[in-house]
This record gives sequence, structure tokens and C-alpha cells, in this order.
Amino acid sequence: MTELVAENSLVLDADLGAKAAPKLQAALLERRGHPVVIDASKVGHIGGGCLQLLLSAKLTWDSDKQGFSLVSPSQPMIQALEFTGLDTAFSQEQGA
Repeated sequence: MTELVAENSLVLDADLGAKAAPKLQAALLERRGHPVVIDASKVGHIGGGCLQLLLSAKLTWDSDKQGFSLVSPSQPMIQALEFTGLDTAFSQEQGA
């Protein structure tokens, strides 16, 4: 589901539909307590469940005072964030 690039870094898969949510959750939980970089450059589809997981993770990392970065979002990822109004939650990571 995700590719380990470096310690505590993830490259998200192209298809993050509902079936991908449990694996994404597990991958995020493995990295809790450490700064994490999420590479969203390959995302072609992301469903509401995975968007919700990413938002929850960002809020958790912020609460834990750990770095959480969503980098290189693909156009479909940007569109999904804008459509749901979550673009502002991740705006720093997008460079907006």
C-alpha cells in the first residue's frame, strides 16, 4: 500500500480507495511519535476514508508536536483536498 522511502517517510499508492484505508492506518500508526513525510505524488484516486485518515494523522502529529508533511501532491490529490475543503488543513505542506 505504501512504499518506505526513508525512515518515517511514505509514498502513497495511486489508488487510495476504501480498501486501502486499513493499510494506510497501519502504516501511519507505525510511524507515530516521529516526524513523517507523506509523498502524495502518485495518488490518482483518494477516497473519503483515506482523506479522513490523513487529516486525523496530521492533527495527531500536531498534537504530539511532531512534524507531519504532505509533499508533492498529485493533481487528483489537490483536487480531492480542494473539493472537501481540506486544502487549508494541508496548505503549508502544498506550499500554498
